[in-house]
Amino acid sequence: MTSLLLRPIEAAEQLGIGRTKLYELMSAGKLGYVQIGALRRVPLAALEKFIADNFASVHQDSSDAPHATADL
Repeated sequence: MTSLLLRPIEAAEQLGIGRTKLYELMSAGKLGYVQIGALRRVPLAALEKFIADNFASVHQDSSDAPHATADL
């Protein structure tokens, strides 16, 4: 069974970043989390949203960039 809430280290591993960077993203409001007492947990849905939002912005930026084509 897949957990709906990930520990910060698990979320960081899923994103391929360190724990410190994950906490920076949470503190900046870029990655949603749930506070349970003193613990923070990252909902799987928040992780998926973060990935989708950042993929979309990178994808849009690259598609808007000027590019050259060559007729071969």
